[in-house]
Amino acid sequence: EVDSDLRLMQDLLHSAERPLIISGGMIEQHYSRSEIVSMLVDLASILGGLYLPLVDGANSAGAWLAGAVPHRGPGGESLEKPGGNVRDLIEKPRKLYFLLGFDPELDCARSRDLKMALDSADFVVALSAFQSEVLDDVADVILPIAVYAENEGTLVNGFGSRQYFEPAIKPVGEARSAWKILRKLGGDLELPGFDAVNCREVIGLLEPKNSKATKETIKVAGSQLQNKSDKGLLEVLVEVPAYAVDQLVRHAESLQEMPQSGDDNVRLNEIVAANLHLSEGDRVGLEMGDVRAISHIKIDNKVARNTCVLAAGHKAVADVARNGALVRLLSMQGETSS
Repeated sequence: EVDSDLRLMQDLLHSAERPLIISGGMIEQHYSRSEIVSMLVDLASILGGLYLPLVDGANSAGAWLAGAVPHRGPGGESLEKPGGNVRDLIEKPRKLYFLLGFDPELDCARSRDLKMALDSADFVVALSAFQSEVLDDVADVILPIAVYAENEGTLVNGFGSRQYFEPAIKPVGEARSAWKILRKLGGDLELPGFDAVNCREVIGLLEPKNSKATKETIKVAGSQLQNKSDKGLLEVLVEVPAYAVDQLVRHAESLQEMPQSGDDNVRLNEIVAANLHLSEGDRVGLEMGDVRAISHIKIDNKVARNTCVLAAGHKAVADVARNGALVRLLSMQGETSS
């Protein structure tokens, strides 16, 4: 039997003259993103509508143009020999890791696995504006870098327009802009392309060589739907709160007092909670394979059935905040916390 929410969605889509289907951050970070996006594109085409994916982050287009993805080079050009993605770097540990403005504990969905890979490496270099216990544990060298307001660079908006900005203040102490540190390292190693004198020269290297963007076609053999019929097994959807997106905002104590920083609760709707015999505020264990976490129930009827929502950027649930993964909820009412 078709779920009532799905039936309502079908009726709305069929009644619209030209429906606009919009997807956001949760799909952009979902484990099955390519499948979901492909189906949404097909759905919009069948209905004679449009599909609009909202980019993940204010400068994600700029990151692509900079080649900050495994299969793209500067200017967004396709690479004949793509690099490795995060999964590759975790499942096939390297001897050397270079971390740039990155917190291994809170900036990666598979934080526990990543920390194990970093621990096994021969050498780890971290460029970071902030010190943390995790970086102290895994990094052999930590070089201080400038934060946003101390940097120069560009932002690329949703229309593809490049916007320049200058530093508002000088970096504190011995901190330097990350691009200057990289230029120095590349120059000392006598690598090509590391002779820029100013940031504008670096930005010039990112201009697309072709005026026509390379398009990619996603072919999906079939959706690999996960079985969530087992009682207590829910699909995890991860929300990235505005004040938990990066190291800068996470280290701002005043911002962490705001609701927009998120919390350690697991959110699910009242129907799912009732089926699991759970209530608002109940203490629960979250089990994902051999990973465990402890949280509390927050009733939120905006959450879809058979799913639960966790906030990213929070240590208590960091190991299980994996978009698209399945988690089992176990009641811990009556158990005393150690």
